[in-house]
Amino acid sequence: MTPNKLYSNIILKAVHYISLITFFLLIFTTPRNMMIYLNDVYGKDLHIIHTISYVTGLFVNLTTIVFAVILIFYPQRFFLIGIGSLLQSLVSASFNPNSYMSLLMLGITVATFLVRTNQLRLKKRFLILIGFIYLYELLFPLIYDDITLVNFGIDKFGSTFALLICIFFFFQFAKQTGIREGSKDKVLNLAQYKGLERSDMLLLQDVLNQMKYKEIAQKIHGSEGALRNKLSKIYKILEVGDRTGFITIYSGYELVYEPESVN
Repeated sequence: MTPNKLYSNIILKAVHYISLITFFLLIFTTPRNMMIYLNDVYGKDLHIIHTISYVTGLFVNLTTIVFAVILIFYPQRFFLIGIGSLLQSLVSASFNPNSYMSLLMLGITVATFLVRTNQLRLKKRFLILIGFIYLYELLFPLIYDDITLVNFGIDKFGSTFALLICIFFFFQFAKQTGIREGSKDKVLNLAQYKGLERSDMLLLQDVLNQMKYKEIAQKIHGSEGALRNKLSKIYKILEVGDRTGFITIYSGYELVYEPESVN
């Protein structure tokens, strides 16, 4: 059984183009916002909150630009999208409470992390953390003591509730699909991938067993650097991105090398 490839060429190209668009948008808007801020500052005594808002936003934009550049060349590290989105979400909620952008960015953060991680304990801890962040973003604008912000907070909660309903039914659909697929054996036959050998199966099994690269290298009496290079090539052939991607996609699979079963 071959799962959907999270790190397939199509998805990696999509991440690549998303990063390109993000890069050019921020390259255009960041200097523009800087000019607007300087015009506002010139000859005026602005409130300290305005300055903090601008400096924080500038830092987050520059950080996101750096992330975008990394993703243009290394799209398999798409977890950076989640980190950048979380930073943007917090800034938007803190200094622009009338915007729905914080909610959308927080959703991107959740989506990228859940797709990236296969460990249930980490997922639970992450969702608890996101819950606290959401409460902060929902309640923080109330310090402005503005009835408009109160109404906006209610609308924001209602939008979240509607979004959760959609996610619930999509999850049920995915769950039913998974049950149907789960009736098949979860086996990864490495012989069907050109360039892989039986020895590669043993290395990947150690990876699935959560062994560290250093431990695997000692086991095969080789160097850790050579092992990393070898596994990087294997990950590329399997289209899984990296170690985390491989474990996420193939956790629970039986690894075999059976050339005779390959058509």
